[in-house]
Amino acid sequence: MARNDPYNGFGDAELTQLWVHGDEAAFDTLYKRYLVPLLNTAFQKTNSRELAQEIVQEVFMELY
Repeated sequence: MARNDPYNGFGDAELTQLWVHGDEAAFDTLYKRYLVPLLNTAFQKTNSRELAQEIVQEVFMELY
């Protein structure tokens, strides 16, 4: 996690509450926190880098 991230020490529940109340930086922190793990999981399931990227992009788009 980047040192300049003001939410580095925050838990997921705290970040979610901040994001729900309009704090886009909190969503950015969640995105950075889960991008790689989600990509890895999607790749393991699909065995396709491109499809994994599409899936994860769709997940984040739906959440946002």
